[in-house]
Amino acid sequence: MVKSEEGLIACSHVEEGNPADKTLAVPMVKKSIKILNKAPKEVAADRGFYSSKNETEIQGLKVKHVGLFCSFYDFK
Repeated sequence: MVKSEEGLIACSHVEEGNPADKTLAVPMVKKSIKILNKAPKEVAADRGFYSSKNETEIQGLKVKHVGLFCSFYDFK
């Protein structure tokens, strides 16, 4: 789910099955950019969405602040 600055839901998607969250982070940001015609200022998600690759790719989409939280054991 993606919310606008006003708190309105800008886009959402229900996946079939149970895909890993980390496979959904970048596509959701790209979808929100397409719908809003601009990159969000901030992206925040829990540790299930974290990977260093996701963080780097989302930063490459012109997002100023990326907060994909990770645990100590996620640093690989």
